[in-house]
Amino acid sequence: MSTEHHYHDWADLVADLIHELTEKNGEIEFDNLVVGVPVSSKPDAPQAPWRLHGKVRIRTNPTKA
Repeated sequence: MSTEHHYHDWADLVADLIHELTEKNGEIEFDNLVVGVPVSSKPDAPQAPWRLHGKVRIRTNPTKA
C-alpha cells in the first residue's frame, strides 16, 4: 500500500488489503503467524495469542470490469 493508514478495526484493514492485492494480482504470505485476539469486546481487553503454525497465503487475481 502506497500511503500510511491507521486502522481502528480488523475489518477495515482486511478490506483494504484485499482491495490492494486484487488490483495488483498480488500475493502475501505469513509463516507461523501469531495474532492477538481480544478475550472480550471491551476496548482494553487483554489479548490471547492465536498461533497458526505453517503458512497462511492469500493470492488474488485482478478483477475484470
